[in-house]
Amino acid sequence: MSNFPANPLYLKTQEFSKPKIMSNWQKIDEKYVYEGYRRVLKKTFRLPNETLFDFDIIDNWTFVTVAALTENQEVILVEQFRPGPEKQLISFAEGKVDAGELPLEAARRELLEETGYAAGDIFFAKEIPEAYTHARKLIFIALNCRLVQAQDLDNEEFIRVFTLDLEAFKALLRNSSQTNFTNVDAGFWLLDYLQQICA
Repeated sequence: MSNFPANPLYLKTQEFSKPKIMSNWQKIDEKYVYEGYRRVLKKTFRLPNETLFDFDIIDNWTFVTVAALTENQEVILVEQFRPGPEKQLISFAEGKVDAGELPLEAARRELLEETGYAAGDIFFAKEIPEAYTHARKLIFIALNCRLVQAQDLDNEEFIRVFTLDLEAFKALLRNSSQTNFTNVDAGFWLLDYLQQICA
């Protein structure tokens, strides 16, 4: 991994990121304000400047994202309608970790259910924090995946599975006008891993 470039803009940003300012937050209260498919929690904080401010936090579950490759080095992707942006989005297979389930087990299960592919090798890569949710996003990398069954989807899931070769996938990531792919972070983790093992 390369370090950030030592340019004036970056250095100036660091000057403003004083630990004292960043850590001087005090939580005053929290309460649920909505409970549905997801729950919304209102948290009240006293800010470093002594003002009070309310933040709406999505009390979401832990979920896994599985950046997966077939035995032929093709990237396994899914496409489905998402009600937030109200359009089709592309992603890796992903889903929540069920109660009592280990994240690694959830990663294998979600990949199999959403795509029909069974992971050959699978391992944890990184946890990605999010600013306004309790959700834990856990990225897994799966290699040598084989198509072993039909999809096993929930009633509200309508998912198209497709694959891209690595060059086409890199083009997808680099295309600034492509706004449908939601797992750019996991995509670069997959490419970084492949670069390391090929170095």
